Amino acid sequence: DVEGLRTLLFGDYRKAQADYMDAIKELIEFQTELANGDGEEAGVLASRTITTLVIAALGMFLLSMLLLWAITRSITKPIGECIELADAVAKGEIDRDVKVDTEEETGKLKAAMARMIEAIRNMSADAKKLSEAAVQGKLSTRADASKHQGEFRQIVQGVNSTLDAVIGPLNV
Repeated sequence: DVEGLRTLLFGDYRKAQADYMDAIKELIEFQTELANGDGEEAGVLASRTITTLVIAALGMFLLSMLLLWAITRSITKPIGECIELADAVAKGEIDRDVKVDTEEETGKLKAAMARMIEAIRNMSADAKKLSEAAVQGKLSTRADASKHQGEFRQIVQGVNSTLDAVIGPLNV
């Protein structure tokens, strides 16, 4: 039945095939629109993500630079103060007070410098006391060497011994 086959193929079947192909075409167009929309959304999201990451990276960079500056400043400022103080002590200016404001290394350095200045002040006070006593004729006055340490103790003991050596013949 060739004629029946032709009717079937080019009639009902052809119409069903055309409807099926139209439906597939619509589905492809629908899926393409969805994919294009999702692609655009993904592009916008990627762009926003990149912008956010760049801004966060710049913010972290600026924050790290600020932190670096603060850390550097917290070290260089006290060290600069210690250098200024050491220069003043080297010039004989021992009337400076040292403000120890931290327990970190720079604070420990300042505390050590304060102890150094105090030792120099004590040495200077004893030398002044001995000098004034000698001018007043109180040749029996001596400095207490036990208040000093190291070379300062040896200096005070040496001055005391020198006074003993000078006063002995004067008394005779």
